[in-house]
Amino acid sequence: MFLKHLSPHMAHAAAWWVILSFPTVAAIAFLGLVPAAQRGKRDVRNNGTPWKWPWFPWTLFGVLWLGVCARTYLLSLSLYWVKGMDTPFGLYFLVPMVLSAAVLLLEVGRARRNHAVQTIALLTAFAAILIAFPGSGGSEVYREFLSQVVLPKFGSPVAIATLGVVLFSLYAWLRGVRYAEAGLIVSCILATVTGGGTVNLHTLVPPTAIPLLVIGLVEGWQALRKESSFRASVSLLSLVAALSIALEGTWFMSAHGTIPGESSLDAPALRGETGNVSHGEAIGKHLWSPRHHTFDEIGLQENHERPGHD
Repeated sequence: MFLKHLSPHMAHAAAWWVILSFPTVAAIAFLGLVPAAQRGKRDVRNNGTPWKWPWFPWTLFGVLWLGVCARTYLLSLSLYWVKGMDTPFGLYFLVPMVLSAAVLLLEVGRARRNHAVQTIALLTAFAAILIAFPGSGGSEVYREFLSQVVLPKFGSPVAIATLGVVLFSLYAWLRGVRYAEAGLIVSCILATVTGGGTVNLHTLVPPTAIPLLVIGLVEGWQALRKESSFRASVSLLSLVAALSIALEGTWFMSAHGTIPGESSLDAPALRGETGNVSHGEAIGKHLWSPRHHTFDEIGLQENHERPGHD
């Protein structure tokens, strides 16, 4: 009832707020179903229908989910006034809805102890990144809305979707979901090369440090828990890469990158240590390795290379 009073005289500045906020608010509302998904079939026994859980009541919510997606398109068509039937709608509008569906699928899969459904939930989350690429084609209205509204005011849909998948993968990992650790690593790697202006593969950005730091910390914790040399190596390489990016042009990258180079070569997996080894042992071997250069040695090497040094 409220929306029909807005459309005739609504300015574009107000229209795009309604268009973009509608799927976001709806996705948040769908997340309110998480406790019901976690309880499983306990609340719907003897429901009086021939359907068993999860077909009842999740079929109803699936229809509502599809209705919200369709309504999002219709809002972009009716509220954003232009001549003809052009619309600013893009599949990236539905990123919040896809992520909310992934969360609910994950919890339903955990309630049923069904690893296949949990894996589908992870893949659904990554599908949000695929639909987030707006590209550079489309109608003039589509391109105008993307360049004048979405990118300046909200940033890249790809970056937002990738951040959402990182948070989803972290949530799944904390919930003990199989393959969530791999999903977290992949999503963090994707996050390193997406920026505020990313709309296609040609607008990817140089790697950033924070997602690599997240990988290093998560894998370091996993290496300590599971005494895995492979995870220790991934942690060490990720932390070295993050520091190399963050400290580019500083003493850390002096002497032609000796510090990060030697640190990377001391990763247990690169040294042929494929058995289980604790993260502390891996770092201890790295620090006491005969090949490890101290800062004093690097300083002497730099002084020796200076002209006129005796």
